[in-house]
Amino acid sequence: MNLLTNLVEHAIPLFDILLLLLSYAAAICAQIETLVFKILQEPSSTPFRMFPPPDIAPSSPIHAMHIVSVCGLAFVPVRVGFDQGIQDYAKLVGHIITPLAGARPAVAYALMFGRAWLGLAIWNAVHIRYLHNEEYVVLSLTAGWLAAIL
Repeated sequence: MNLLTNLVEHAIPLFDILLLLLSYAAAICAQIETLVFKILQEPSSTPFRMFPPPDIAPSSPIHAMHIVSVCGLAFVPVRVGFDQGIQDYAKLVGHIITPLAGARPAVAYALMFGRAWLGLAIWNAVHIRYLHNEEYVVLSLTAGWLAAIL
């Protein structure tokens, strides 16, 4: 029992530190995404973003969405490895775009980043819509469609 108590006492502060680091990374990524929207002269107050702004949906767990998006970006190298190395784990889109990347890792990372951005932006937009309207069918269809993309 002492080992379990000791583990919990040390694990909770580490988890807090991890969440704090992910929050800082999410804030930086949100600022970069906002800057890209401004450079493209697109409205930045849209829910179709990887890091939606808090004023879009005040009742939504925006902070959690941002942390999930940072984790999604962190797994881009893993997904590139799955698409290139282990073809059994590649999704439908991975099988289609792997020949485009060929032996060029920069192209593979750019394509996977685009897939991750698109998938997380769609998920966040649908999630905000679900929280406002509680449309279960749209949420479940989107989850299945995103499983095919990512």
